[in-house]
Amino acid sequence: VCVVDEAVLALTRFKTPSLESLTRFNLPLAVFSGDLRLDLVSQDLFRVLSTKPLVGGDGGPGAMSASLRKDFRPVAYYNPAVHTDESGEVSVEITLPDTTTEYRVYAVVCDKGSAFASGQRSMVVTKEFFVEPSLPRFLVPGDRATFPVVLHNKTKGRGNFKLTAEGSRSVTVRLDEDSGSLAPWSTLAVKATTEVTSGTESARFQFKGMFTGEAGSFSDAIENTCPV
Repeated sequence: VCVVDEAVLALTRFKTPSLESLTRFNLPLAVFSGDLRLDLVSQDLFRVLSTKPLVGGDGGPGAMSASLRKDFRPVAYYNPAVHTDESGEVSVEITLPDTTTEYRVYAVVCDKGSAFASGQRSMVVTKEFFVEPSLPRFLVPGDRATFPVVLHNKTKGRGNFKLTAEGSRSVTVRLDEDSGSLAPWSTLAVKATTEVTSGTESARFQFKGMFTGEAGSFSDAIENTCPV
């Protein structure tokens, strides 16, 4: 059973595993010889048989004081051996990461005999209002960079927002716009400028937003890090 961020799976066009191909083993009987020393160097043994990559795990109204979102694991759940009860049913409990995204929930099952199957469903995790910064991939001391901080209004009402930003030690961050209005079902990109004033192992950014509108009051807080 796996629960994985669909955006990550899309990067490699990953398809839910199907065991049906095991019934169509068309490789004829044969004998071959070769030198495997180069395969040992590349750590890709028996690539003549087309080994395939695998994936695995470790990858109501909003409150006025939002909890800090900082867990963005791409693999929310992974269990290679889930046993059902006598009726063939099983339940699992998971704690989802803080990512607002679409997850693919899929399972590959088999019985003690030769029967097998697989299936998948989509699960969307979102909030009425949330903040989504797009940090640089990395920074070096002395860098000055500009990146967007996207605000999402997922309600059917118009409202006003307030946004604050804070950087860790030796990192400054400034917003071009810290307040404004959001239309229903809309997004707004606010430009943020950061500067690394001295050496550090990583730069930490915190963004906190509050939205008050026709549908109510909602807030969000997010923490991201960027290697330096």
